[in-house]
Amino acid sequence: MPGCSTCPSRQSACRADAGRRCRSRGQLTLLIASRASFAKRQTTESLILRPCVMPLRTKKTWWGVSLDAPDPWGLAEFYTRLLGWKLFPDPDGPGAAVAPSADAGFNLTFQRELHYARPIWPAVQGQPQMSMHLDIEVDDLEEAVAYALEVGAELADFQPQATVRVMFDPAGHPFCLYLEE
Repeated sequence: MPGCSTCPSRQSACRADAGRRCRSRGQLTLLIASRASFAKRQTTESLILRPCVMPLRTKKTWWGVSLDAPDPWGLAEFYTRLLGWKLFPDPDGPGAAVAPSADAGFNLTFQRELHYARPIWPAVQGQPQMSMHLDIEVDDLEEAVAYALEVGAELADFQPQATVRVMFDPAGHPFCLYLEE
C-alpha cells in the first residue's frame, strides 16, 4: 500500500497504527470499513486502511452526534440523567448539548426539528426509519435497563440479542444498552 501523501516519511501502511497517532506527525490514521459492490450476488466486507489524516482534522479533537427532536431541551435533559453528563445550553438557540465535561472533546447535541417523525424500529416499509443509533456499554444489563426506564426510556418490543437491550429515548431514537461478551 502506498505511503500517505500528507506523511511522506511512511512508505507503507501499518495495520498496527489503525486508529492511532502517526509516529512522524502525530496525526490520526483512519481505519475505514467498506462494502464491496455485488459480484455474482455475493457481498464481501473488507477493511481498508487509509494511512492519511482526515482532511481539515489535524488540530481539532472535538466530535459529536446531533439528534433531531421536537423538544431538544427535553431530550438533552433525558440524556443528562441517563449518562450522568452535564447539560450545556445553546446560547444562540433552542438546542442543547450534553457531555461528560466542557473539555471532553465529544458530546451529544440536540436540535429542534419541527417536522420530526419518530422512527420505527425494526424498520417497516414506508415508515420513518432510524438513521443511526447509540451503543452504550454497561456493567449490569438488568440494572441499566431499569435505570433507563426510570429516567424516561422505553424498552423495544423486539430484542435481537441476549446481551443487548434495544431502548428508545423520549423522541423515539433507538439506543442499545449492551454487555461486552
